[in-house]
Amino acid sequence: MIIKKLPKVLLLYTLIVFISCKKNAAQNKTKEQPQQVFLKGKFKDEISEDALTMINFSKNSLFFEEEFHRIPLDEDQSFTYTFSIDSPGYYAIGRSYLYLTPGDSLDMILTEGRKSASFKGKGAEVNNYLTAVTYPKGGSFWGDFRNGSENEKITDYKKAPTVFKKILDKRIAHLETLKNAPKEFVELEKARLRFDYVNSLGNLFYLYINDVRSGKITQQDMDNKLEEAATYFAPHIKEIIGDYNNIKYIQLEVFQSLLYDLKQEDFIEKHQLVQLNEDLKEYVLTNDLIYGFNNNGYTKNFITKYKEERKKIKNEDYLLALDKKESKYASLMQGNIAPDFELTNLNGETVKLSDYKGKVIVVDLWATWCGPCMYEKPYFEALEQQYETNDNIILLSVSIDKKHIWKSYFKKNEVKGHQLQTLSTNLEAYQVASIPRFFVIDKDFKIVDVFAPVPSSGELVNIIKTTI
Repeated sequence: MIIKKLPKVLLLYTLIVFISCKKNAAQNKTKEQPQQVFLKGKFKDEISEDALTMINFSKNSLFFEEEFHRIPLDEDQSFTYTFSIDSPGYYAIGRSYLYLTPGDSLDMILTEGRKSASFKGKGAEVNNYLTAVTYPKGGSFWGDFRNGSENEKITDYKKAPTVFKKILDKRIAHLETLKNAPKEFVELEKARLRFDYVNSLGNLFYLYINDVRSGKITQQDMDNKLEEAATYFAPHIKEIIGDYNNIKYIQLEVFQSLLYDLKQEDFIEKHQLVQLNEDLKEYVLTNDLIYGFNNNGYTKNFITKYKEERKKIKNEDYLLALDKKESKYASLMQGNIAPDFELTNLNGETVKLSDYKGKVIVVDLWATWCGPCMYEKPYFEALEQQYETNDNIILLSVSIDKKHIWKSYFKKNEVKGHQLQTLSTNLEAYQVASIPRFFVIDKDFKIVDVFAPVPSSGELVNIIKTTI
């Protein structure tokens, strides 16, 4: 039998198809088919809403893509919810973290706090583990000392690296006891612990802040100690931080916090670390531009900068996110009709913002839990008093607290001016990323500035004067 040779072109084509099929098969092994996730449980703490909101934290972090799930609550605050996912990821319901994998079936008890949540069922092990994950803004490992769970005390900053290393080793050992945790989850959580260590050393002020408040040392004394410690900690940080150039770490809150330092040239140089890779540099730039919209709105100066910086970004997901952000903020340009929304007064009556059309409307968005809001409150009240006899203008204090919290506040505090309340969801068109926020709307219900300066700056009154 004569075996004929394949033509070279056909042989090459066959080889390419074979390699391609192998590559696709490998990809199919790592990318899971969409499967349902079943959640049921109860929210134990009393809340005024009739639903929980679950955020896809991974998608939001990695791609700046908002994915929200509304989980309806029964009268006893129990719930059942089913949805499909095709890959594992972190989710958040309030302060509770979840790590969900296709096919998970969880029975859970949730509360306002993360640590008191509990889980049963398929996927429970990793989610029970996450109840102990610390908040980066709380100083990570420092919480163990404030909660009395660590016996060894830190009396001098030079002890911190050794003590925190013991905590790090103990937490890694606990993580490694998980029997059914996905490999990727363990890798991410080990990275979180390393970054928690670094974050903890960066929050050394917890060691001295009580001494400053009690007058034992001055603010300058503390600043000097922090500067000394930063130099002392440098080799310890270099040893523990490891390889951070992995875009998947963006899913970790503490890494997002560390990125502020890692993008600084002096921090990289001081700790002899490698530069951020191109993926992370693009992420940082995209994140900065998105926050630029949040803080500045669609203003001429910011948009000029935005257009230039945007040219440096190649990632299609990031460009799409920026396009969506720009489109939303463009509607808030000066001269556009102001978005309307409903509010409630202290008598329980519902009004609309547009009910005040015909007057210049100045809005103060605030909440009882917001420190900067409470700082601005007396300045806004002073403006209210200044214009209380002027029929051409109305100043509205609009709380985004839950209704019962808002009403309770005024049982203990004097009611001044026009007090109203609304849900934060009603403000979606205004792109409220943080408070306090101040709006100025003219008599024709057109936007003057919905990113107006705070009243304590003295600039808000100037805008009011030119608008009346």
